[in-house]
Amino acid sequence: MSFYALPDTCKLGLTEAQAYAVVWDAFQKIQEEASRAMVYYGQETGLKKENPDKPYDEIGILLPIHEFEKKMLQHLDEIDGIVLACREKMMEKAGNDSLQL
Repeated sequence: MSFYALPDTCKLGLTEAQAYAVVWDAFQKIQEEASRAMVYYGQETGLKKENPDKPYDEIGILLPIHEFEKKMLQHLDEIDGIVLACREKMMEKAGNDSLQL
């Protein structure tokens, strides 16, 4: 299971609909790359180690090893890029120029 922190959409001023529109595009791209991956998105579900009282949005991807072991690293590289693009799109949509998680 891989977890990725996403920007706090409330702090960015994005509506839930705007955030889900960006995340949905990422979901579709992840499914194209790894069709049997299980993906979820949660708002304010993650906790930072350095500040456990401060939640953040996150996206989680489960790649079942029995189906992905031969191409696991390739899939993870692709998914890393998709999630980074998702983060950047959220920041762009909110009009922010820095990516603080």
